Amino acid sequence: MRNFIQNYFFSGSGVIVFCHVLALSLGVGAKEKTNLIALNEFSQEEDARLLDTFSEDDEESTVRRPSSLSSQDEDLRSPDALPSASWNQNKSVMLPAGVEEKTYEGVSKAESPSLARKKLIEEATTKISEEAVQSIIGEARFKKNKSIINDKILKQSSRYIPVIKTGDLIKLTEGHKLAVTLQVNSKVLELMLQEQGLLYDNETSPMMIPFVVIEDQISGDSFRWWRSKNSSRMQAMNDYLEKQIQNSFFSSGFFVQKPMASQMQLMIPSAFQQESLAPDQIQSLAKRWNIPITLVGDLSIKKAERSTDTAVIELRLMLTQVSSGRILAQLNRQSKLAKNETVELANLRKQLGFVTQALKDLSLQLQEAWQKGALSSTLVQLEVQGPLGLGKYELFKNSLKATNRSIRQVKERLITGQSVFFELEINGSVQDLVSGFKPVNAGDQIYKFKGVDAANGKLLLAPE
Repeated sequence: MRNFIQNYFFSGSGVIVFCHVLALSLGVGAKEKTNLIALNEFSQEEDARLLDTFSEDDEESTVRRPSSLSSQDEDLRSPDALPSASWNQNKSVMLPAGVEEKTYEGVSKAESPSLARKKLIEEATTKISEEAVQSIIGEARFKKNKSIINDKILKQSSRYIPVIKTGDLIKLTEGHKLAVTLQVNSKVLELMLQEQGLLYDNETSPMMIPFVVIEDQISGDSFRWWRSKNSSRMQAMNDYLEKQIQNSFFSSGFFVQKPMASQMQLMIPSAFQQESLAPDQIQSLAKRWNIPITLVGDLSIKKAERSTDTAVIELRLMLTQVSSGRILAQLNRQSKLAKNETVELANLRKQLGFVTQALKDLSLQLQEAWQKGALSSTLVQLEVQGPLGLGKYELFKNSLKATNRSIRQVKERLITGQSVFFELEINGSVQDLVSGFKPVNAGDQIYKFKGVDAANGKLLLAPE
């Protein structure tokens, strides 16, 4: 034990702990304390070395694990970045919001105290990690993605379990018994699950349908697949663009409907066969065909600004979720042609070469939105009756998300003298949210769910 104390004290981590104790004695503020604690990070090799040095005589101990945190994780770990805190009932230790202490008690048949301790800490980390993941994504999705979770989540447990505390190692007739307490940061764990596309229910890749206008503003030629009369020259550009769209999005796991090959123009009502389709008309057609995403935009040839003999090709595209009208991804790219150069069918591959990279970027934007659950979420309006006090908006929004786990995002939309209106992005259905809605603590006021305003499509909260 003496050798361990000497080795640990004169290591970098020991010096940091000494500095932390000194800072506490000098009355350093909370923020400075947090910074000192954050410095007490060491490599995985150091972590393992410290675990191996524990002897059977060691009493209760605490291990701060290696960092390997992203900047987002660091923000989530810092107590200063969190609006509220929870209390550990056993020791009255204040923990940052989103951090919970979980205790596991296990028995190892290993005769070596250090080996038994190491195995039981690993066992506790695995068991508690699995329970935490299941509580977030559910048992069914956990079982289906267990190999990914083991490889991408559990192997990086130091990101969401920053502190491990152990009790006395108790010698048994056969082996040893140990109680292990871990601090689990659920916010970081959710972020890691989101990074792997496991946080939301994306069981099937979504389908999309393009509504892209192909137009030469110099010659007046144009092509719109939903119209019967079109330019054959512009149709060649449409066919090239459609193929590039298919290749780019298919490689990212998305299916794109082929309107021309499917002869969908024959299914378009005559009132819709016009040059410009309004957003609600496009939405109506997509809903009719049960297609959740629309790709709307144009590929146009036009004169370059401040030039009479130079043209540019411009591509503008936007992906929209049909059910909510939410924009999922968009881009605007241009390619300048040479002086007096015109777009020729024989040179389409060269002249439209920039389109390939642009579509790849757009597909990656959609893939990111899909992994974050944007396609499986629902938008709902919330009216909070009675004014919220100054400085209470962030507290209210954080408390609302913390107490109602299906709420992903909260955005302020309108503030009046009588009410505050928010837009909620939720997982699952509105019915599920309503049935399990929990009171929201805004500091000096508790807000409770009062009902649904069906006529205006919004939920109502009011002071208790």
